[in-house]
Amino acid sequence: MSDTDLPAMVALSDIFHIAARWGRRAEPYDLIASRWLTVVAQLQALDPMFAHWQHWDEELGLVPFDPDLEGQVARVISRTERTRAGRLVPEAGSHIWSVTDSHSRSRVVNLNLFAGSDNPYDSNSIILRTDACAVPDPSLVTYRIFRGALLAMAETFEASDASAGPSDLRDLGFAWIFYVAPRFAHLVTPPRSAIVEYRPDGGLLMAATSETFVTANPAHLAVAREIQASLAAFNAIPRTRENGR
Repeated sequence: MSDTDLPAMVALSDIFHIAARWGRRAEPYDLIASRWLTVVAQLQALDPMFAHWQHWDEELGLVPFDPDLEGQVARVISRTERTRAGRLVPEAGSHIWSVTDSHSRSRVVNLNLFAGSDNPYDSNSIILRTDACAVPDPSLVTYRIFRGALLAMAETFEASDASAGPSDLRDLGFAWIFYVAPRFAHLVTPPRSAIVEYRPDGGLLMAATSETFVTANPAHLAVAREIQASLAAFNAIPRTRENGR
């Protein structure tokens, strides 16, 4: 296949993502696998577009998704860093990747997890992203779906924070939707212009609009800018093992 046969990447404004992040945290393989399965199950319940999944295997390519905890534990272990001698290095973290099984790239999302890292060089995260080579179906990039997916990812993995939006907005340092964990929510005074939701556990969710975010829309961008400004005290917290950021 030549380069001309490869699909072209769409504009950054058409690549939407959700990223939930947390600091150094060693976790047992079975807990990582259990959290992963919980997120997938919550996404499946959220919308039919998330009903069917495949795993990415380094040697085999896409393979059927294994819904059993035992199978997921084995996958987490297989994707954990090892020494040259083959010894597992759990503190280096595990990386697994799945993708929705769809006949249309416009309805495909990728879900990447890097978890279990307990070293100063890598941070832990779970990231959902629309296909980089297809303009997403409008029914996929709605506030209902992105709010639900962000909360599923952030709360299941006890993330310190999470954000969502189109990639051109991320490059500006802003977010369509932003979540702050319960232990940090007191540091944020949400702007009156934002959609604000306090979660049952004390977490804070703020959104610039209930419409699909468009970076070129001045009204959307203005609220995103105010949300970012409200996070100054939170962003000033150093990333340490002790505070989990």
